[in-house]
Amino acid sequence: MASGILSSIIWMADKLAAPIRRTLGGSSSSDPHSVEEDLNKLKSTLETIEAVLYDAEKREIREESVKLWLRELKAVACDAEDVLDEFEYELLRSKLESRASMKFAGKRKQGEVREFVPSPLNEASFRDGLARRIKAIRERFDEIAEERVALRLREGDGPLRVVENYKQPPSSSHVDQLEIYGREEDCMKVTKLLLSEDFKGSNISVLPIVGMPGVGKTTLAQLVFNDSRVCKHFGTRGWLSLYGSFNVTRLMKEIIESITKSPSDLTELSALQGCLKEVLSGKRFLLVLDDIWNEDQMLWEMLRSAVTSDVEGSRIIVTTRNKTVARIVQTMPLYQLDCLSYDDCWQLFRRRAFEGRDPKAHPELVEIGKMITSKCGGLPLAAKALGGLLRFENDEEKWADLLQSDLWDLEDTENEILPALKLSYQHLPVNLKRCFVYCSVFQKGFVFKKDQLVRLWMVQGFLQSSDGKEPEDMGEDMGFRYFDDLLWRSFFQHSKLDFGEEEKFVMHDLFHDLSRYVSGDECLLIENADLCNVSPEARHLSLIPYSSRVTVQMKSIDKPRPLRSLLLIYKLINSWGGLAMLEENLVRLKIPDDIFLNLPCLRTLDLAYTNIEELPNSISSLKHLRYLGLRNTKIRKLPESLCRLYYLQTLDLEYCSNLRELPKGLGNLTNLRHLELPTMEYSYVCMPSGICRLTGLRELAAFNVGGDGRHSSIGELKDIANLGGDLYISGLRNVARGWDTEEANLKSKKNLQRLTLDWYVHQSDYKCSHLNLSFDDEWTAAKLGALTMPWEHFKEEDVVLESLQPHPNLVVLQIRNYNGARFPKWIGDPSLSNLVTVKLFICEKCEALPSLGELPSLKNLYIAGMGSIRRIGPEFCGTKQFPALEELQFEWLPEWEAWSGVKEGAFPQLANLTLSNCPKLGIIPEDLAPSLKKLDVGDCKQLNILPAPPSLTSLCIGGESKEQLWSYTTDLTMLESLEVAYCEGLTCLPLHNMPALKRLEITDCFQLAAIDCRGGPAAARALASSSSSVPSQVGLHNLISLENLKIENCPVLRFAVEGQLPPMLKGLVISCCPLLMEWCEGPEGSRQLARVPNIIVENYDADEVCMKQLDHKASKKN
Repeated sequence: MASGILSSIIWMADKLAAPIRRTLGGSSSSDPHSVEEDLNKLKSTLETIEAVLYDAEKREIREESVKLWLRELKAVACDAEDVLDEFEYELLRSKLESRASMKFAGKRKQGEVREFVPSPLNEASFRDGLARRIKAIRERFDEIAEERVALRLREGDGPLRVVENYKQPPSSSHVDQLEIYGREEDCMKVTKLLLSEDFKGSNISVLPIVGMPGVGKTTLAQLVFNDSRVCKHFGTRGWLSLYGSFNVTRLMKEIIESITKSPSDLTELSALQGCLKEVLSGKRFLLVLDDIWNEDQMLWEMLRSAVTSDVEGSRIIVTTRNKTVARIVQTMPLYQLDCLSYDDCWQLFRRRAFEGRDPKAHPELVEIGKMITSKCGGLPLAAKALGGLLRFENDEEKWADLLQSDLWDLEDTENEILPALKLSYQHLPVNLKRCFVYCSVFQKGFVFKKDQLVRLWMVQGFLQSSDGKEPEDMGEDMGFRYFDDLLWRSFFQHSKLDFGEEEKFVMHDLFHDLSRYVSGDECLLIENADLCNVSPEARHLSLIPYSSRVTVQMKSIDKPRPLRSLLLIYKLINSWGGLAMLEENLVRLKIPDDIFLNLPCLRTLDLAYTNIEELPNSISSLKHLRYLGLRNTKIRKLPESLCRLYYLQTLDLEYCSNLRELPKGLGNLTNLRHLELPTMEYSYVCMPSGICRLTGLRELAAFNVGGDGRHSSIGELKDIANLGGDLYISGLRNVARGWDTEEANLKSKKNLQRLTLDWYVHQSDYKCSHLNLSFDDEWTAAKLGALTMPWEHFKEEDVVLESLQPHPNLVVLQIRNYNGARFPKWIGDPSLSNLVTVKLFICEKCEALPSLGELPSLKNLYIAGMGSIRRIGPEFCGTKQFPALEELQFEWLPEWEAWSGVKEGAFPQLANLTLSNCPKLGIIPEDLAPSLKKLDVGDCKQLNILPAPPSLTSLCIGGESKEQLWSYTTDLTMLESLEVAYCEGLTCLPLHNMPALKRLEITDCFQLAAIDCRGGPAAARALASSSSSVPSQVGLHNLISLENLKIENCPVLRFAVEGQLPPMLKGLVISCCPLLMEWCEGPEGSRQLARVPNIIVENYDADEVCMKQLDHKASKKN
């Protein structure tokens, strides 16, 4: 863990040596040559310490003295990093303010004076203090280096060395069948793969089994190894347990011994190769290599060339927790072994814990045992270990103690879980160890996103290249690789939380226990906000409020604390997937104004999802701050002093609905990589000019174009070349010139994934502070050429949109409130080959749609609020005719009359179609989509045709419609769900030949008198065309698959006295239907309802039904 920070200090010392020498040249009491000598000695000492770190980190688990030595080392290393970091901050500050001073001097008006905060670099006291601090740190490192001798720490080659401190008993091919639960299906699948003839390309095929530590990979391999069919198929079998690293010579020797069942005295590689070839000659064999970690591809190539067979069909099973290993060795698809179900895990725990006694005699222990089983998280190894520990224990209190304690309390017991996890952790590279241990700052079960965690790692300096340098030019790519590595090694796992589009992850409880054990007091979680009582060794701290109803009152800190992270983590947010929260659910937080004065080392500050409205003035003292999280707070305005936090990389203001403006000096934050702002649907944020200086931005969620030179111009996006993720540009009606949008150069921004172009201009009485520009701001505005003029005189909107063509990598495009007369050709250009989703909203003046059918990857298309569209012709489908489109929605097209020009073969993948609020639409293609699954038609009163192919499984019809439309609802043999709502004039609903219908919902059909499920298609069409003859029987019993029926607000609908309910009905809801109520209360209805499991039959208020009917008619007239 300490190795990474030492490498960083060595690199920083080299980088800053020359600037420090120049700065101290003017000091009266400090000799710059002496300071340079201190830096050189410091570098040498750090390299000496770094050489023994691997041995130290290996021994810290069992030797308290080594653990304390490492703790002191990390503390001094952090102090050294802070000193060098502070000096670099002052260099950056001096550079930025000198540049601003030069600009001001050139633009200054007569008699005007501008104040600048003097740089400490010019003060002798600062220079002398810097020299003393460097010397003191060097002396502390010297003492630590001396102590390494007393501890007998040995120099080593780091991760290449084999970990030997834990002697895990070797696995064998034998397995106790009585202790196997829930692996029958896995065993069957793996056995089938081994016996399959699908892999004939090679005489030897390798099948990796991958899973978390303790999930049962070895057990599964044992089951398969001993399967009678496997034994019969493979005449020769061998099993090797290889915990950790190994070499080819040793491995080949062990293979020979495993197959021959006798020891081998061969030691030379060539002799072993010859012997192995002879042993395997003429045999179809199965070889199991259990628990492999080695990622050296050259080693595996050597092994593969040595293990040969002249008989087709030999197999090697490799069990590993590392997907990287699996990908290196596999020639067959890897098999991912998942955790046990709770029931299977409980069965395993119960067998171990209650062996020799009856669980029924100990009900209190059973209840505690079930909670312990939940803690095991489906890991059979955990269930066996904890169950075995409690096997002879009858004391309920001791069971409860185990439930409430960390698993590391079992350190001295002979269990398998903790050593396995320690061993897994020790094999991590140093860079991954730091990232993993940092995760102990989160509580158990914390759900996190990949990009958010990588940013937290990055601001702490955990992402370093092999030479110790921070990857400034690599963005988060290195962090993503770190994350994926930890995921492949099973330290992280996918969360089952299903919110939003982004993947979410979680640490298993056992791994969380491991991270807490390793971090000690370095990473702490507390429920109160009293930072004065926090351990002085704490570097990363999380405040965990248990409810939003409790006020978190932070107190002033009495003395400086070395905290680098301060996170407020509200558990409820996890259950919502990190989405926007209502104000009443925000954490109530109170912060004293001086809170940050004694937290000078803070790099991460996250106060998201709290009700704070302003930041304390002491925020400006956080020189090292790199991450500021204010997501979903009540912040209205940020202080200008924030713009002196020159290290800031992430500023998260998403979902801040009260935010009105950004500070004028935002352009000074030149290290900013992520600026997350609320989009128009949450708040309109005034953005100052000068954003163009943030050339390192990777993410800018929202960009609001201003209407004058005091606010941001779209041309400021020109030099922000690496923008990625989402970008919502609003206020495009403020664009003054076409070339201004061309300067934005969206076409070059290859990392953008989702782009929204919105012409809406926010109108507000709010007067932002940007109206009072300094000369520096005026200079920027003049350089950009942004003139003050009312938006109605600005450039025609079609010219603006023409020049906003994005890069072909774009995945989602949304255009809103566009008043141009036409769409540019680029919107339907096939070069946008990655475009998956297109949304066109409220484009009132466009009379034609672009040729969107030419887009090869388009899957989702939403068109709404197009008031001038009258006809859609063949140009819409183009020549390619939507080859990938799966979902198509048309909503609120009030003048749309006809849709034509759809050729045969168009829309081959279309599954969902919505036609809503298109009152004049009368002509559409009848055979529109042969594979359509879901159709939603609402308020299309002129529609004569229903594009309902036999493949349809879901149909929703709402609002006024023509009678002919109902003739298309028959013979839908695959239809499973049908909804009918607000269908005026409908007196009889024909449901003919619908054997698959499972769900039927009919609501607010005030004239519906009957449902006809009898007869064939001809009878249904005749019935639909004549409303005078209404059958007296419903015939619902013909809906043989119907499981759920809901009928609501249908006052004249009745069941026949002898009518029968569907035979498979499981749920029935009847509300505000007086005639149906009569049937339900009668003897026949009561008899039939008795066999329906779930029934809701509600009485009604006649006046309420009438009022609802009148309200609906009134809305139709309007």
